[in-house]
Amino acid sequence: MRIDIGALLAGKTGSVSFDERLPRPDGFDGIEFEDEVSVSGVIKNSAGYISLSAELSVPYRTNCARCAAVITGTFTKSFSRVLTTRAEDKNPGSGERADDYTDDYIVISDDSVELLDPVLEEIFLGFDSVYYCKPDCKGLCPVCGKDLNTGDCGCSSKKEIDPRLLPLAALLKKDEEDGKE
Repeated sequence: MRIDIGALLAGKTGSVSFDERLPRPDGFDGIEFEDEVSVSGVIKNSAGYISLSAELSVPYRTNCARCAAVITGTFTKSFSRVLTTRAEDKNPGSGERADDYTDDYIVISDDSVELLDPVLEEIFLGFDSVYYCKPDCKGLCPVCGKDLNTGDCGCSSKKEIDPRLLPLAALLKKDEEDGKE
């Protein structure tokens, strides 16, 4: 998504607004995107300091980390970047130029800026690592797999010791027999 800012650089306008749609990104880590990414914002020139302020939104679908229920929503995020007309050399003396986008700024080339990389970065870094269908989700029964949000399964009330912890349970039982607490 290239935004033409030639009029801004020529001083004919103080800002350039945009409202664009990007193709649906590939999913990752259990997140599926259901539609295109909507990006809108403004690029301003304030006495030679050129800045971008934008907001993006994209509908997504994932599963609850506790009960595996399907969760749908719209991810929205505001972000800003500084724009510059020249990139620093990657390796001084090598003649290589830096990419059109870094973590610090976006490089203006041919009187335009490419916003695809910064938008994708905001999407991929902005998502939480886990999602829950509701804050107090009870999850699934570890014995029978029933969704505990729909009611008790009966087996969850039985207190079973994880077989890996049986040696520790034996030590606790021995301490109780010896009168230690």
